[in-house]
Amino acid sequence: DPDIIAAVAERYRQQAEDHWQTVLKNIGRVKQDYQKNQNRQKGAGD
Repeated sequence: DPDIIAAVAERYRQQAEDHWQTVLKNIGRVKQDYQKNQNRQKGAGD
């Protein structure tokens, strides 16, 4: 039944989007933390 397939695909797509939003947020946080640490190390070396 194509309707069932469409409904399942739609639900899956929504979950996949939510998942990617979370992943991208985590990556952004890690990048920021990494840059902060790099800056701290540079300052300590002076």
